[in-house]
Amino acid sequence: MAHMSKKITINAPVEKVFSFITTPVNWTRYVTHLMEVKDISSPGLEKGTTFRWTYRKFGINLHGKGEITEKIKDHKFGLKMKGVVPVEESYTLAPDKKKGTVLYAEIDYGIPQKVIDIISKTGLIEKIYKTDADNILNRIKILCEEG
Repeated sequence: MAHMSKKITINAPVEKVFSFITTPVNWTRYVTHLMEVKDISSPGLEKGTTFRWTYRKFGINLHGKGEITEKIKDHKFGLKMKGVVPVEESYTLAPDKKKGTVLYAEIDYGIPQKVIDIISKTGLIEKIYKTDADNILNRIKILCEEG
């Protein structure tokens, strides 16, 4: 698995950022390449809630199932997605001194063996996933700081 650890400061209160990242309709707005989330088993998104997702990467639609692994109001949110490319995401939020939010993201991406065989020596997959992680955090920041 490729592991990414990132943090970003967002000029919005913790409550707003937490609400934004835990609202499924927003996931396609900030998760790079996520096309659809459906069949959510519980509107409260408590731990154990399941859903189906469609992700488009390298011109291919990938489908899978996801599960909420952790949800602590205004502090932590975790998801695990199973499919061809498994992903585990964990977001931790902390108040910033200037009434903003520091958002920490830990993202683990599974890399299919065929992809590993083809590009393992180039470091390309890590660069792609690093870019994706940067894009996710920057989109959350922009969308939470909007009006």
